[in-house]
Order: sequence, then structure tokens, then C-alpha cells
Amino acid sequence: MTRRSWSGRTITRITAYLRRRDGNTCWLCHHPVAQDSGSIDHIHPVSTHPDLEHTPTNWKLAHLTRAGTEQGCDHPGCTCPGNKGRKAQPWTAPPSRSW
Repeated sequence: MTRRSWSGRTITRITAYLRRRDGNTCWLCHHPVAQDSGSIDHIHPVSTHPDLEHTPTNWKLAHLTRAGTEQGCDHPGCTCPGNKGRKAQPWTAPPSRSW
């Protein structure tokens, strides 16, 4: 099976669609995603579910991992790995309250 590639225009269009559909928050940490960043993340990773790569219900907006770090979110104290930092591993957000 040949994978269809994602062009820059397609990524921009899908990211805008996700902002309208789900709001402007990262699905991993629920913090706002800057307008000039953000990435398409897959709920079920493409590495384990290649058939869901182009399925809109499998797409979510996530922080784009910053170069040279494993962190995607700029929010103080947040450990969100962002899209690239999560790799194929599941990630759970830290509790929103510490009580």
C-alpha cells in the first residue's frame, strides 16, 4: 500500500479545520495552541493504525514539538510532548488539580 503524502497546503487547511472543529487547544494538555504553530496529531498513531491516517475523526490539534526539545507546550510547568514528542506512545495529561 502506498502512502499519500501530505503537502504544506493540505496541512495548513486541515489545521484550520481542526481549529474550527475542536477549538484552539491541544488535545494532549488542553492549553492554547499558537496560531503560527500547531500540528495534526493522530489519536491512533499511524505507525500502528495506517488505515486511519487520512480519517478526520482520528485527527486532533496538538502543539508542534520545538526543535531540540521533547516539549511542545510553552505553558509554565506543562510537560506536553506535542505531536512529534509523543511518538507512538500513549500520553496522559497530568491531573488538572493536585488535590
